[in-house]
Amino acid sequence: MRLSSCSTLIMGICRIYSMSRWMNSYSRPLLNIGTLHIVVLLLERLI
Repeated sequence: MRLSSCSTLIMGICRIYSMSRWMNSYSRPLLNIGTLHIVVLLLERLI
């Protein structure tokens, strides 16, 4: 269960990273806020 949680978190971070690179020139401030919110939600689920 711990391993699957870690792999899910890593996949989520990879998706967020690729999306942020792709949308970097469109809405950087908004995306940074959204990325931070998603990371916080993922960490809360693990704790």
